[in-house]
Amino acid sequence: MTHTRNLLWAACLLFPLSLMAQEPALNRVQAMPDADDTELFIKEFHRVMNLIANDFPNDFKNIKGPVIMDDGEATSNFSTSAALPEASEAYITTRLEADFSTVNTVYVAVFFDGIDGETADVIYSNLVWLINNCSFECCNMVYDELDDSADSGAKTTFYLPYDSNNTEAYENMLFEVRLFKSFDLTDDLELIDTWMVVLNVSTFVE
Repeated sequence: MTHTRNLLWAACLLFPLSLMAQEPALNRVQAMPDADDTELFIKEFHRVMNLIANDFPNDFKNIKGPVIMDDGEATSNFSTSAALPEASEAYITTRLEADFSTVNTVYVAVFFDGIDGETADVIYSNLVWLINNCSFECCNMVYDELDDSADSGAKTTFYLPYDSNNTEAYENMLFEVRLFKSFDLTDDLELIDTWMVVLNVSTFVE
């Protein structure tokens, strides 16, 4: 009986540690940046960010894969060989800008899509930290923030290059890290808040 009790006690002690070990690296990059697995995650994230940025002048053609199919039908999205670690989705698409004449090629990575606003905020903050601490081969980046969280729950941090070795090729490159809230209906027809955290890389359009 004593042996069984000791085993149960040991299991209770180990259970929280196992949960910590399974926590995604993106949730703790600022809290534990020097942990071995976190360091590896940061290096890989920065490596892939440079792949994406370096291919911006080519409209991401070097990292663009086959069209993504949905129930046998072609979508407007393409797979990518440069999927950022821990992104739940990564793809390349096009969008029509507000002037209705400019078609923009966009790299999209989704890092959160769910109902936990606190987790979404942590992931957003950590994504901003990762990009702020990335050494880009193409250029140096400056950033600014838009914070509408008091009204709509939305936050955006955007980045533009302020110098580069290939100024014309990169001068309009735009990174956007976005946290935004939308709504969904449950099976019981209850309206609930949902949150998304997304990174977009595209051409800046005035």
